[in-house]
Amino acid sequence: MHEPSVLDGLTEMTGVQMLWFADYYDGPLDGLALLDGREYWFIAVADERDCPVDQERRCYVLHAISEEQARAEWAEHRDFVAVVGGPGCVHTPACAHGPVDADAAAAWHRDHPWELRPDHSSAPAIGWFRG
Repeated sequence: MHEPSVLDGLTEMTGVQMLWFADYYDGPLDGLALLDGREYWFIAVADERDCPVDQERRCYVLHAISEEQARAEWAEHRDFVAVVGGPGCVHTPACAHGPVDADAAAAWHRDHPWELRPDHSSAPAIGWFRG
């Protein structure tokens, strides 16, 4: 999650569509979004200046990632949903998944440690939006 100062100098973007999220705590924390036909990584902002994190509509920063990074994130997302299920898809149609097997889900999490996920927070920020 970003500190509030990340918003300084950024423009509010409209027309952003969340596609899916990777992390969730009382709402999406990060994931992939679409703006003007291009995919961006979004990250929530912990902001007490008119955009508190515990409200229904959080602030998110859009980060420009490469097409290759977006493809890799999509592959990880689809694999996660296929094995673990979960509410991460907010795009239509949602990714297909079958019944969740607890052992397979545990194995997926073991083989994909959270701390080894790519960190896109240092990618160029192009603006922010309310989700």
